[in-house]
Amino acid sequence: MKEYQTSEVAFFGKITAGITHEFKNVLAIIKESAGLMEDFLLLSPTDSFPYRQKFVDTMGIIKEQVGRGNALVAGLNQFAHSADQSRAEINLNDTMAQLVLVSARFTRLKGVTLKFRSFDRPVPLTTDPMRLEMAVFAGMESCLAYLSTGDTMSVRPGWAGDRVMIEIICECTASGQAGLTQTLPVSQDWAGLQAMAADLNGTVESQDDPAGLVFIFPRQG
Repeated sequence: MKEYQTSEVAFFGKITAGITHEFKNVLAIIKESAGLMEDFLLLSPTDSFPYRQKFVDTMGIIKEQVGRGNALVAGLNQFAHSADQSRAEINLNDTMAQLVLVSARFTRLKGVTLKFRSFDRPVPLTTDPMRLEMAVFAGMESCLAYLSTGDTMSVRPGWAGDRVMIEIICECTASGQAGLTQTLPVSQDWAGLQAMAADLNGTVESQDDPAGLVFIFPRQG
């Protein structure tokens, strides 16, 4: 990547990270205000307001959505910080969990559930965090093309001997599995995925059981 492009990505990440902090402040004020309104409502006589329970229920919904908003903002903040350095040591458990969080909308629009499966111990990798996330996201998009409503896609980091891996596992129909194992490896997308993996000193391979694909990188990518 050219130096000016690296600077632009870092600038974009810095501004995005700053804005997410402001969003967290907005959400905190909304949560505090909803809580205060709920307290005032609970202090009032039970027969003084005919819609009391509906307001209490609505306050609960607001708090629930504020919690969801905070989780999304936190994920976006971590994603933005992945552009801070062009080479850093990361824990794939953390990085992939964050990527799944900010990517879930894209699979949900197609009716596909996106999940993260954590490995039982840290999976460290020294790499370019942003380019790694771009490669895995591209893999997710390529797999999504073969999935249907009701299917599930999971992202799972782990170890392959002395190297680290990131599996994209698809629980789908027989036709979807056939597309993943037979059509995807000879598609135009596949050449792009291979190039992105190679750019990070890694490889990408198709797998039959479970259906999907797997990225493999040396520990010092």
